[in-house]
Amino acid sequence: VLAASCVLSACGAHSRVAELYPDVAENSGRRISSVEFVNTEPFDADTLLTLVRTLPSRCNFLGLPFCVPFTRIGREEHSLSSSAVLADVETLERFYRIAGYFGTRVEPTATPDGDDVDVTFEIFRGDPVVLDYMAVTGTEGLMDPDSLARALPLQPGEIFHLGEFIASSDHIVTALRRRGHANVEVLRSFTVDTIDNRAEAALDVVPGPRVVV
Repeated sequence: VLAASCVLSACGAHSRVAELYPDVAENSGRRISSVEFVNTEPFDADTLLTLVRTLPSRCNFLGLPFCVPFTRIGREEHSLSSSAVLADVETLERFYRIAGYFGTRVEPTATPDGDDVDVTFEIFRGDPVVLDYMAVTGTEGLMDPDSLARALPLQPGEIFHLGEFIASSDHIVTALRRRGHANVEVLRSFTVDTIDNRAEAALDVVPGPRVVV
């Protein structure tokens, strides 16, 4: 049953790629010669390469770009996989959206190079979503909400980076735990207007009782 499920899943991924990216499906199984990224700003191609499963074939012997002649020692061979490309598109789009570029799309292409294939991921980056307002509530009587809000990693007027939004809630948790509120929780919520590219967020703190040794 598990094997059948895996086969069906692979077939489903291949069919979807064939519909969305026919050149990728046509070249599936070929050795990957190169992987490139277009329009990567504000990130670099090396960063994006660490996120994807579609990797170029290369020589790598003891950390050096070297292959032992007439052997397979040091050779890393990677073949084009439809399911991997589909997963990479989702990963890259999610990466940009977490960074605040919610409308980002990624288009992969596969170009034959002899018996090999060159893969390109083109980034159509969405406009950055800017945080207009972030409310911090629930710390009244324990810590001044306004002073606490000014110390958070994410501030109004900045790009609404979801990672920094989570880091802001973690900052509050750490601050209250140092004051003895070991069971503190922070409820996160936000709304995003993808037409005007604006966001509003809230961190609602539930401090819980102060723990005494």
